[in-house]
Amino acid sequence: MKKLITVLFAMMLMFSMTAFAEEADLTGEWYGTLMGISITMNFNEDGTYAMTMAMSPDDAKEGTWELRDGEVVVDPGTDTEGSFAFDGETLTMAGDDYEMVLTREPVDEFVPAEPAKDAQLEDYEGEWVSGMVEAMGVTVDGKAAGLELKAKVEGTTVTLDSGTLGHFY
Repeated sequence: MKKLITVLFAMMLMFSMTAFAEEADLTGEWYGTLMGISITMNFNEDGTYAMTMAMSPDDAKEGTWELRDGEVVVDPGTDTEGSFAFDGETLTMAGDDYEMVLTREPVDEFVPAEPAKDAQLEDYEGEWVSGMVEAMGVTVDGKAAGLELKAKVEGTTVTLDSGTLGHFY
């Protein structure tokens, strides 16, 4: 009987340590993107966080966080309260028109290709859809930001369609 109680106690201790380790795994740096903009969030053991974005790395947003019912709640009890679903490996925050997924792996920043040196107009014949859009020094995922641009090249005619702004010739 004594051995059984010892084994049960050891198992309870092991399970409680596992739960503690999972909660502790949240602390540290998490990486992701929002509309193509790289984000780094650092969750501290003291319940505070700092979030930086690639476009303004020296301007961190700071706040508090807590683990509540399997979710990570940031800025609890404030106007900016939000929550991430936490599955142990990823943090996911979704809204009506966005989704931000954070992982432990740093995100590769978008680096545009070098311009083609001796390109001819016929090299661009066909239909094109923008992937990334740069505006005011920030590069974002055009589709996610609602800034998708389409181009059609036929001979010497180039037609641009921004969807919301109409056609340009």
